[in-house]
Amino acid sequence: MAQLEATFRANPADAQAGINLVSAYAQLRQTNAAVAVLDTLAQTATTNAIVLVPVAQAYAQLGQQAKQQLILGRLLPLAEQIIANPQSDAARLQAALQTYQLTGNAPRMEESLNRLLKLNPTSPELWYDLGALLAFQSKTNPAIAAVSNAVLHSNARLKQTPGAQDLRVLAASDGRFNVLRKQPEFQQAVAPK
Repeated sequence: MAQLEATFRANPADAQAGINLVSAYAQLRQTNAAVAVLDTLAQTATTNAIVLVPVAQAYAQLGQQAKQQLILGRLLPLAEQIIANPQSDAARLQAALQTYQLTGNAPRMEESLNRLLKLNPTSPELWYDLGALLAFQSKTNPAIAAVSNAVLHSNARLKQTPGAQDLRVLAASDGRFNVLRKQPEFQQAVAPK
């Protein structure tokens, strides 16, 4: 604990050191100390969505909803800037996605996932998450197409890395896809090969 505190004191702008310290304080049920570190991070990272997202998540976990809402109020315009910028990198797009998840904005989550997929079109997990989100929005055909892509890329990854997670098996039992289960195309996508 002393080392974590010293590391953060030496560089209060070090977001990872701050989040590590918050986690340690939370495990020890030292909520006030954890909140103080989050407050410092929130002040030093005023326009850094990559830092502010875990701060907002930690505030929520510590029962600090008012502070979380303040951070979300700062994050939403940052997320909009990230989405509007065609040069945004994957880390920033991920921060935008998480911001929209925290605020429950499914259309913007979908846009963020589509932007991430343009950067990494063979990511099984991104396709899978998009499929789940589209299923939630009752967009049946696009959801099935996304799950099919997830399974296709997961199968390719399994050939390279046999111990990787098999998204076909996961999709077959994932409750988020219950609305798709009776669709022949979905059944075909998740059928054992």
